[in-house]
Amino acid sequence: LGTHRNLVTNILSSGYTSTRASLRRGETPPEPEPKVFLTVIPLFHVTACSATLMGAMAAGHTGVFDVVVDQRKVVQQLDRGGQRQHVGLCAAQDLVHQQEQPGTQTLASGTVDGLELPVTTAVSDKFHEITKYYSRTLHSYPAAVWVMAKPKYDALPADLKKVVDDTMTAACAQHRQDEVRAEADGLVQMKAKGMQVNEVKDLRPFQERAQPVWKFIETKVGKELFDRVVAEAKAAAK
Repeated sequence: LGTHRNLVTNILSSGYTSTRASLRRGETPPEPEPKVFLTVIPLFHVTACSATLMGAMAAGHTGVFDVVVDQRKVVQQLDRGGQRQHVGLCAAQDLVHQQEQPGTQTLASGTVDGLELPVTTAVSDKFHEITKYYSRTLHSYPAAVWVMAKPKYDALPADLKKVVDDTMTAACAQHRQDEVRAEADGLVQMKAKGMQVNEVKDLRPFQERAQPVWKFIETKVGKELFDRVVAEAKAAAK
């Protein structure tokens, strides 16, 4: 789960990042407010232990852990594997839950055992070493956004504003090239490990299922900004 130094660093860096973000926006960092964290992931998983438990304890929050199955059995299921090419944490919990409460509709009642990740993350997390198939549905692109606090930007003289504008434009273009190159390299690594990469020929079903999400985002950010982003994305895809 990480060393003690790693855990302490994560806790301190989280508080620092939040405070820095407030200051960059020209805001006063908010006073600590007691919160309640609900975690359904068992504590032997790094997400629950490092990202949730440690942070909640350090900040004095209340942690609620929903343990619906015997976690020792989950660990045994993970160790056993065998029934599938790769049994992930969620699938293992579902399998145990199905065994303890027959008739419950979970992943274990079907044949689905998968995950959703971009090529670069799938390779960096080593999933290509234990997974047989990867389907390129292209339904999502987790874009990085380059931002700067508006009060800080507005306070800059015109020549420095131009430096920021030109630098960010060049950085975005370079980042896109790096992403495309990294994805191509990741696909090569996947295939070298024996993975079957499926090129989905008809993307329309995936695009249609995503439409409600588009509508939801439009209501949150406004039609003008939404249309501008969509237009830029379509232009970049040509």
